[in-house]
Amino acid sequence: MKENAISALQRHREKSGDCCRLNCETDSNIITRIDSFWEYLWSNALNMCCIEIADSQKKSINAFRGAHNRVIESYWELGNEFTKNDTKCLARKKVLECLEYNSKKSILKAYSILSYMIRKISKAASSRSIEFDEMKVLSHKQQRRVVAMNAIIESASTCIKSMKKRMDKRQISLLTGVAAIFLPPKSAKLHLVSCNVLSLNPKSSYVKLGVENRNQFNEYLNSSGPLQVGERVVCRGGIGKLVQLSENSCVVEIEPWNNELKYDALHKARLTRYVPILDEYEREERSDMTPQEWIDAIELMCNGTLRKSLVC
Repeated sequence: MKENAISALQRHREKSGDCCRLNCETDSNIITRIDSFWEYLWSNALNMCCIEIADSQKKSINAFRGAHNRVIESYWELGNEFTKNDTKCLARKKVLECLEYNSKKSILKAYSILSYMIRKISKAASSRSIEFDEMKVLSHKQQRRVVAMNAIIESASTCIKSMKKRMDKRQISLLTGVAAIFLPPKSAKLHLVSCNVLSLNPKSSYVKLGVENRNQFNEYLNSSGPLQVGERVVCRGGIGKLVQLSENSCVVEIEPWNNELKYDALHKARLTRYVPILDEYEREERSDMTPQEWIDAIELMCNGTLRKSLVC
């Protein structure tokens, strides 16, 4: 700085001639050659630059805070999509960095933060009568999966509602199979929610039997190893209980007559483990059955009336 300034002054004196009274070579201008003088000028210039930079930063921060507060205090609206990919990528990057910093890259903490964000945005949007589609925040794979599941549930619910208007044994059997396939048997709370989604009555007999059928089917899926005596099996003669089993022969008690079939060779019996039927629906006792004594009394009355009419 010192050398450049002195060189500039000399060039200015040479161009000006006698009009310039500044001479850096004389004793009166010896101050221009003192190092402390130039150090003071340099420090003063740095100080002024720092002041200008600080003032500029302060103005920028105040403008940012003002714009930030205006956005925070405004209401949510549907708005428009990003027009530039660079702006969209930058916004995604900033939000991701903020999430990573505040969650310390913990998946469970990220779950909590994202769930809270979606809940707050949905509530704010609903207060403005704006529909917030939570499907948009899922991945494309999960979006297709959820759309397919909603379509399946909607179709099944529509059919079930129409079937419940007038039900026969075949339709009840079908509803029993639906309950066995779709209803989760373990969680009671989830069981009620699933019944409401599918328009099923959780207290109905077909739902209870469907859950029982599913439990039996799950036991079949979990069963492994060779057949054991006492198991329900299927053989060439039908369905029954395995009574006796040896290396070369077996005895099966066939349902419902309980007659025993003996097979001298296992390959002739074709034994397999019984697979429970999911849509099996059988009432132990009909609720609308007429008592037998009433039927006998009606028959006696009808027979007596017919005899009298014939005699007449």
